[in-house]
Amino acid sequence: CELIQEPPSQGKVYGVFIGLDYHGTDQEPLSGTLNDARELKEAFEHIADKATLSSELYLMLQDEGVGTYEEHMIDEVSINSYASYENVETLLKQLEKVIKPEDLLIVTYHGHGSEDLITFAPTIGKDADERTVSTEILPLFDSIKGRKLLILDSCESGTSIAPSASSTSLVYEQNPRSWFETYFSKERYAIPSTFLLTSAADSDAYELVGEHGHGVFTLALLEGLGAVHNSRDFSSTYSESIPALRKGVISVDSLYTYIKNNQRKPLRTSLSNPAAQYQHPMTNGGAMDFILFHL
Repeated sequence: CELIQEPPSQGKVYGVFIGLDYHGTDQEPLSGTLNDARELKEAFEHIADKATLSSELYLMLQDEGVGTYEEHMIDEVSINSYASYENVETLLKQLEKVIKPEDLLIVTYHGHGSEDLITFAPTIGKDADERTVSTEILPLFDSIKGRKLLILDSCESGTSIAPSASSTSLVYEQNPRSWFETYFSKERYAIPSTFLLTSAADSDAYELVGEHGHGVFTLALLEGLGAVHNSRDFSSTYSESIPALRKGVISVDSLYTYIKNNQRKPLRTSLSNPAAQYQHPMTNGGAMDFILFHL
């Protein structure tokens, strides 16, 4: 019997999709991050349409250096879509003014990361901008009234997920006794203010490099949402069949399960199955699932 967080009624879907390729910066360029952000925006728009929900989705990109970027208008405020921390912060503060308790906010980040850090685009003439997820990014969500999901596709992104009094992780804690002691403790269950879904625990996150690259995690997420890739022109279409759909809903747990079962890298390395490259996705829900869409 799962614990489930969902509103009494579903409202509007808001989304912010952040992708950086780091060309023209002091960081190592990435090849799949812009595809990840753009196509996840399309995928969630497709799912919102199938769920008969209105959506308002925004791309925040750093594409081939500092160039010309479009302006997003929210509540009569113009926000440049260049993926600097300052622009993303401004966008979230404006969304805070319009998002209602029944609404859903999905924010995704595709770029470099290290322990509890993600790297935004630099301002002109400066180095790329590292920010701490736990103390600088997650607090931006605290005053937003709706249900909130932050998806991080970056190295060591799972280090941003802190254990709570009622939830721990067997990915980090290899002793099952600790997990059972926490799960069956008398502590009141702690519902996360913002749910997280990350591409890796404390390891690197990898890209599948090619003419149309993607992050390993995000490619599995896209496929779980029904994306079908066309190998001729590298575009995506969206199937009426949603592989991650479970009992009529798409939830954090159903997406997490699909990714673990279908990503193109092993979840871990072991003596019996050694792997030079592996990554294990993480989420902070514990026994609490988080329903995103009813279909």
